[in-house]
Amino acid sequence: TLNGGVRYQYTENKIDDFIGYAQQRQIAAGKATSADAIPGGSVDYDNFLFNAGLLMHITERQQAWLNFSQGVELPDPGKYYGRGIYGAAVNGHLPLTKSVNVSDSKLEGVKVDSYELGWR
Repeated sequence: TLNGGVRYQYTENKIDDFIGYAQQRQIAAGKATSADAIPGGSVDYDNFLFNAGLLMHITERQQAWLNFSQGVELPDPGKYYGRGIYGAAVNGHLPLTKSVNVSDSKLEGVKVDSYELGWR
């Protein structure tokens, strides 16, 4: 028996503007009054994933199979996009000097090919 398929996977990452964690702590502790927000953005991913399998009936009580499938996973966007570099406070305000632009810095997904061979 032969089987196969195609899966379309659409993923969209939307990240809101936010203030860095360390800067939020400084504001909460009264060491600063405000901070620039790290800009968010959105990126999307289109993936076509394939699978196929073959089940062979060797005898009435024995079968062998061979399968192939694909999957995709995206890295954690918070670990990459969630960083900004702030300068020293100016009149209580922490200025953002450098950050990653979400819309211009698309993370690459990891595509996995899986093979399976079995007998029962």
